[in-house]
Amino acid sequence: MSQARDAPAATRAAAFGDAVVFARSPKGRRFDRWDLPELLEELSRALAEDGRTDEALAAAQEAIDEGLAGEPDPRCVLAEINYRAGRREQADVIWAQVRADTPDDVWLYNHVGMEKHHGGGHEQAVEWLGRGLELAQDQGDPERLVEQLLDLRAGSLRALGRDDDDTQRQANAHRLANAARRMTLR
Repeated sequence: MSQARDAPAATRAAAFGDAVVFARSPKGRRFDRWDLPELLEELSRALAEDGRTDEALAAAQEAIDEGLAGEPDPRCVLAEINYRAGRREQADVIWAQVRADTPDDVWLYNHVGMEKHHGGGHEQAVEWLGRGLELAQDQGDPERLVEQLLDLRAGSLRALGRDDDDTQRQANAHRLANAARRMTLR
């Protein structure tokens, strides 16, 4: 499957589609190594990249129904596919639902902020990434996301023609203090 990830989207979609069919077959079910939810997620991403949004959403929903797990919440795959396909309102509805269900998931804020940042939604990126920074700092940054959140948020602030704000300055100070603390522990 690693070769399939480097192939064009249509080729990857066909390869992952074949893998899903095999994993569901009697012969494929005898092997424990097939992770059907992950195969379906990969299929959904390849289909989305190939511009087959509705098929991608169906595959992603099936992956979720089959038990896809991970962080952030797997529904974010549905939102991401919608967002990248220009269905921004649908994506925002899903992200709002996930946020209501998992308000303290720093991975959610990182994921949505990154999507918004790369999709040109810089005002919303600043908001999502800012909340992610606050959570990461409050939680002691066990996921080590502060650096990434800071960089993405700084890029969105620059894209908006704005300087660092209090959230950015506080997070930078937190990052530097943690780096100094780690150096003294060595």
